[in-house]
Amino acid sequence: MVLIEDYLNEKVDDGMKTKDIADELGITPAMVGQYRLKRGYKPSLTVAKRIYTLDGVVLHPFSEESLQFEIEKDS
Repeated sequence: MVLIEDYLNEKVDDGMKTKDIADELGITPAMVGQYRLKRGYKPSLTVAKRIYTLDGVVLHPFSEESLQFEIEKDS
């Protein structure tokens, strides 16, 4: 299980800029900041699917099976 703030903080630690992360995930830089500040935000299903598609990372509170189902349903 990976929390959204841990996923994003790792991206920043790897040298990615907030704007680049936001563009990659289809969210605003401000939302990246909110997620990183551990303010209790849970990722949307859309963000969780995007992260799973990009990096194979399953975010809390989703399951891998649910993400796979939702991604396949959208295809």
